[in-house]
Amino acid sequence: WMSRGISCAFLSFRTGIVCNNASPFSRIFLQNNGLKSAISDKRALSNQSNQSSDWSVVRTPNGQLPVYRDVKNHGTRELTIVRKIIGDPNSLRQTIINEFEISEKEVWVKQGRVELKGSHRRTVAEWLARKGF
Repeated sequence: WMSRGISCAFLSFRTGIVCNNASPFSRIFLQNNGLKSAISDKRALSNQSNQSSDWSVVRTPNGQLPVYRDVKNHGTRELTIVRKIIGDPNSLRQTIINEFEISEKEVWVKQGRVELKGSHRRTVAEWLARKGF
């Protein structure tokens, strides 16, 4: 296989064979059964710890929280958007209103997401991380 130009690291990813000269990353990859399974295990743990609430937020495929900032009206209106909500988004809206002491007129539920008036991306992401999502 070396004569065909196939590297040892490639073989370890494809077949699970770890060679003596394999990179440390490939060994870590095989020990954790891949990045995707490590992320899915983390999602499963966060979902188990938050089963008491009516809503849950699922992380993106690369492990980030789905909290985004959007700018509208030529930069005069900023929105914070929370996506990938599982469960009742109205319950999440009410929780955000109570937690951040925001007016009910400044938080909206749209199709599959919750929008907040203003730039609160960092604080909402930190809050969700503290809650275990």
